[in-house]
This record gives sequence, structure tokens and C-alpha cells, in this order.
Amino acid sequence: MGSEMCIRDRCKDVWNDKYRWDEESYEGMMRRVAYAVFAKDTSELGRAGRDEALELMNANLWMPAGRILAGAGTPKRVTLLNCFVNDTLEDDMVSITQGLANIMLTQQQGGGIGTDFSPLRPPRALLHRTGASASGPGPFMDTWDSACTTIRSSGDRRGAMMGTLICTHPFLPDFIKAKQSPGVWTNFNVSVLITDAFMAAVAEDEEWTLHHQAEPNFVRPEELRKQDFYDDKKVLQYAYSVHRARDLWDQLMRSTYEYAEPGVIFIDRVNDLNNLQYCEEISCTNPCGEQPLPPNGCCDLGAVNISRMVKNPFSEDAEFDWALLRRTAKLGARFLDNVIDVTNYPLPQQEAEEFAKRRIGVGISGLADAMHFLGMRYGSPKSIRFTEEVMKTIAIAVYETGVELAIEKEPFPLFDAEKFCERPFIKQLPVELQQRIRKHGLRFGVGLTIAPTGTTSIAYGNGSSGLEPVFAHSMSRRVRQHDGSFLPYTEVAFGARLWMALN
Repeated sequence: MGSEMCIRDRCKDVWNDKYRWDEESYEGMMRRVAYAVFAKDTSELGRAGRDEALELMNANLWMPAGRILAGAGTPKRVTLLNCFVNDTLEDDMVSITQGLANIMLTQQQGGGIGTDFSPLRPPRALLHRTGASASGPGPFMDTWDSACTTIRSSGDRRGAMMGTLICTHPFLPDFIKAKQSPGVWTNFNVSVLITDAFMAAVAEDEEWTLHHQAEPNFVRPEELRKQDFYDDKKVLQYAYSVHRARDLWDQLMRSTYEYAEPGVIFIDRVNDLNNLQYCEEISCTNPCGEQPLPPNGCCDLGAVNISRMVKNPFSEDAEFDWALLRRTAKLGARFLDNVIDVTNYPLPQQEAEEFAKRRIGVGISGLADAMHFLGMRYGSPKSIRFTEEVMKTIAIAVYETGVELAIEKEPFPLFDAEKFCERPFIKQLPVELQQRIRKHGLRFGVGLTIAPTGTTSIAYGNGSSGLEPVFAHSMSRRVRQHDGSFLPYTEVAFGARLWMALN
């Protein structure tokens, strides 16, 4: 093979390095995971679900997230949940120190974690105890970043974090450009929390005041002091600087285009559409950004591999197996609900949060491959209609299963029929299903998450990841090894290999 290796070796190497336990076979991994996840689901329905999970996993139709594949049924003390969001930081050293401890303990068990740094006072704010000026969130993020590197060096998985900052924070201009410098916050993805008010100011070309409740420790001109105000909670907010909203937006967009950082999170939209808005407020996401989570919230993820549901691919007779999609989505919902009951939790407050709301995230993988197999161009009107039908089918199947599980077991503890059934997403479900949710409750507060499925997709045959397009049908890549060296591979995507096999 020379210096390069074929795609089958790449898939095998990813499985062997990240998911295989001891000397087990691929089928042995599936059996280990299925039996561990269904260990407490011992009813007749549970045993049937375990057997169905094993069948669908061996057929590469149900794809549990990587932490589940790597940890379920092993003696390792790790979490089966991919990602978390930190507890709310308060603007004091005790809370900041505890927040740092939280991320280290969470990453020690293999979980990524996000933190909202918005509460921390900005640079040049007064430190009343010493009379000095605050350094702002940046140095604390440096400390988070160093801690993540330290934890990573002692484990078998690279650490991952999200750092968010509200668009009104005086540190915003520096936050936007921070990752333009090499070596800064290398373990972080960062995102700005964008409000509806900010976007309205951009649209109207208005001025935007950056402010914080921490008292400034510099002489401000009268024009700036006039911008001070009391917020909705009757807290005095001090103006630190005033900008054109469009200038800030342009800086953000330019940095995102040129450096891929920071991202944006339309935080008002997130909270307005959240099923659980009546009992939580969200200000952060997991490291990859696909799952907005409340303080101490958890990601419990798995994907339906829809690329394996196309009959007669690349032919005039190609058709999609909608019944198989529905069956797999329903199994996935029960599977992830069981994960909540068998996983380790790095922190007790994470366990309490997850048991109160039982958040799960059934998603998809292989969307682009399925489109290719059906003769659709990714992004075409036909492919968009197909995607809408796929997600509609999954959503209904998952939420139907949520009702069935609520009847069989019980609804999630914070279920409130009146408030929950008035949430925007729930009101889009079929009327009969809404009525059943109102009558019987729901097992989980949130049921769907469209996550990237990078390394799991590789281990499952290098299919297209999540809902992403296929960026290249073959590529060369160098993969970092445990000793710091790089191993070269030539990869051929699953869809391309199937095309060549059939033609």
C-alpha cells in the first residue's frame, strides 16, 4: 500500500482507535452497546427493543453517538453523553473557580462543555475590593483553554468547549477578533449571542450601546454616561462604548468568513422556539453548536442513517423506505431514553437537570448520500422537499414514541400539559398527536437534534455526515496519532464506492 491506505483501513482504524473495547469484533461492539443501554429496560417491550436495536445497529441503520459506542458496557468510568453546558457563572471568583472545576470534571469523563462568559465583568470595570481594573472574560477563557489541554493530555479524546458572549457585552469587539491570532483559545469554538434587538438595530442602521452592570473604572464623557439605564430587572447598566450596529455586524461577518470564528447564535429565536421555555432559559450550546442547552444541560444523541434506507440506489427504480425510517426513529427514541438511566454523570447537577427534563436528540446521518442514491442534487427543490418529508416522518415517529413511553413509564417530571402543548414546535405536530401528548404526557422535553456525525459516520463506512453535503468524493488526509505523528490516508466516500461497485 506504500505510504497511503485505502478507505476500508481508515474506517477500521477510526473504529479501533475510538470505539472498540479490548479485542471485540465490530458485531461484538454492537452487542455490548445494545445490552448495556437496555440493561434497566427489562420489560417485554424493553427486551424486544434491545433485540431491535441490535438488529438496526448491525445493519448500520441506527448510529448512537460516539460516547455511547465508546463507553456503554465497558468498565471505564465515562459519560455516555456527548456534551454539556456549564452552570451559570456569577461575577465572582468563587463561581468562576467552580465553573472551571465543572469543565475539568466533565471533560475527565469524556464530555465536551459550553460556558457563557457574559456575566463576567468587562475590561476596565472596577474591582471594589482592590480598587483595580478588571481584566475581562479573556484571561479566564485562557485559563479554561489551558485546563482543557491538560485534561486532554491525560485522556484518549480531544477536549472541546464552546464559549459564548452576549452581543451587548463591552468585551464584544475583542471577542470577535480574539481567534484571529494563532494559538488563542484552540480548544474553544466561540459564538456571539445575537438578540432580536441587535438585528433590528442593524436593519435600521442604529447605534448600539455595549454595557454591563459592573461599574466602570475609567472617566467617561457625559455623552456616554447619559447612555446608562435600568434594565427590566431594575439593575443599573453602565454604558462602556457606543458603536454603529452595522459596524459590529460587519466585523463579525468578516471574521466569520475569513477565520470561521466566531459563530452566531440567535438566542431570542432559540428561547422562543424551545419546548421547555416555561422552565428554563438558554444562553449557551454544546461545543459544536447543534444543541442549545440550559445551565447543566446534557446532549444525549444518536442518528438515523438514512443513506441505508434507499432501495435500488442509482437506478430508475430507486425508492426510499419510509416504513424503515419510521421504525428506526422510534427505536432511536427509546434507545436514547434508556441512555439517560444508565449513563454516568460527571456532576450531580447535570444528573438532576437531565432527569427533570429527559432531553434526547434523535438526528440524521447520510442525507446527502440518500439524495445521490435517489438521483437528487443536494440543495435542489426536490431535495428540499425530500428533506422536509424525512424530518416530518422522524419528528412524528419520535414524539409518538415519547407518548408511548410516557404511558409505559411516566412523563418527564417537569411536564406541564398546558404550557408544553402551547409551545410552537408542539403545535406543528398532527392534532391527534397533540391531543395524546396533552392527555398522556411525554417522556422527554426535547426529542430532536441535528448533530454532525463525523467520526461515527467514518466508522459506519465513511458516509456523508449529518445533513452536510459531500464536499469531495475522495480526498487525502493526514491524521494525528497518539505520539504526535501523522498517518496519511486516501479516502473514498461511501456513495462514490457504491457507485463504482454498481457501475
